[in-house]
Amino acid sequence: MDNEWVKDTKLNGLYRRRRKNTADWYVKARQKGGNPRSIKLGRCDVVGVSQARSLARKVLSDLAAGINPNTQRQQRIIEERKVKQLEAARNITLQQALEECFALKDYKPKSRQDMISMFQRNFSDWMAKSIRSITREDVLRRFAEIKTRVANRRNNTQKRRADLGLPTRRYKSADGQGEAQKAFRYLQTVINSFMNDEVGGEPILRANPCNVLKDKKVRSVLKPRDSFLDESPRAELLECLTKTVHPQYSGPITRSDADFVMLLLLTGLRVDEAKTLRWSNINFKEGWFKAENTKNHTDHTLPMTTSTERLFKSRSKLIGESSEWVFPSPQDSSKHASMSRTVQRVVDESGVAFTPHDLRRTVATIASELGYDLVKISAVLNHAKSGVTAGYVQGTVGSLKRTLEDIERMVLRSFEVPSSGSLD
Repeated sequence: MDNEWVKDTKLNGLYRRRRKNTADWYVKARQKGGNPRSIKLGRCDVVGVSQARSLARKVLSDLAAGINPNTQRQQRIIEERKVKQLEAARNITLQQALEECFALKDYKPKSRQDMISMFQRNFSDWMAKSIRSITREDVLRRFAEIKTRVANRRNNTQKRRADLGLPTRRYKSADGQGEAQKAFRYLQTVINSFMNDEVGGEPILRANPCNVLKDKKVRSVLKPRDSFLDESPRAELLECLTKTVHPQYSGPITRSDADFVMLLLLTGLRVDEAKTLRWSNINFKEGWFKAENTKNHTDHTLPMTTSTERLFKSRSKLIGESSEWVFPSPQDSSKHASMSRTVQRVVDESGVAFTPHDLRRTVATIASELGYDLVKISAVLNHAKSGVTAGYVQGTVGSLKRTLEDIERMVLRSFEVPSSGSLD
């Protein structure tokens, strides 16, 4: 008979519950200080009579003491689930951690791609590893390996260029220290995303293995760069840029290379801001242009000076209506140029060592030497606004024009820029 309860003949409180296709052992008894309880012990075809009676005696003892085995079982299930969740969380791979980091923080496309490339170069064999399995010893070993690999590659490059009679390149960190430090700054950031996470009150990670670099003073604190171009190297750089307008020039610098670097030098724009300029954001009639792809996610409008207007008009004549970009890709005009090798080509050709940010610092330095205060300089450079200054660093196009004209005058004063042709 379906759902029939049959008392055990030897142990009071033990029952066999018959169903259509199965039967189960149950204990039915009153909990001390509580209500009657039904406690399932297991299936009759799995648990024999002797085992069922033994289990039942323990349950009956618990109920007599006021303990509900059902509650205990539920708690045990919850604890087991927590353990499984914690193990799953702790076994998250470096690849999963990187993806989670991207999901948590809104990285700009360039920063995102830079991180991906850095991980591919330096941690490709770690991507399937759990972040918990990365040890302090692994970190120290990989840091040294990156330095050695990069140093060897750069030494080979220098030797190859020397053998070809080409000028050697100037690296900020020829020993690979810079690459190694950047790689582990990214790794530390990704792992730190999980340092405060808990499952069931238990931390996923107890320590970031990258901390060993600081503990053992392997990874030094990077000193802020303060280099800029004073008058003499500026003149050398301008001479190199302007020779691209001559028909006889056949060197490695393209016209776009020269225009791009000149624009950075005259305005202090960031690379991403300059290379993503659209013609739709250049207003010749009102004399301004607007950068959209900015670091602080706010559009940055600047006035044109004589030189920047001439540069844009020359590029407009050169490009025509073939692209929406001021600096289109040579391979696909529907995309903007990457400009990834532009600065290095100019450095190699001119012999003037600089980075794009050196040009940005040059603009700031010149403005400071001219007597402009931090508020005005920050407005030109579109620095992030914070604190009391935020209300003042708004700078209209009109108020910034004199500043940029003064900067332009100082940049060009030691060199006569050709009045015809383009600087690209």
